[in-house]
Amino acid sequence: MHKRVAIAMYFVMTTTIVFLLVGVQASAARIECVRWTWYGDVYNRTVICLEWRDRDAPKKNEKKK
Repeated sequence: MHKRVAIAMYFVMTTTIVFLLVGVQASAARIECVRWTWYGDVYNRTVICLEWRDRDAPKKNEKKK
């Protein structure tokens, strides 16, 4: 049981580190992840960005009809 907890903690930590590194790279490039999702099972999850946006680009105001 302790081995499963250790494995789960390892994957949570690595996922968090990857997510933070993507955030650091995104701020340097002035882009950010707008929509993201989790991929993988409970003990082996990774974050995948579905949509990237340029921070400096003008924002669109789309009105619904």
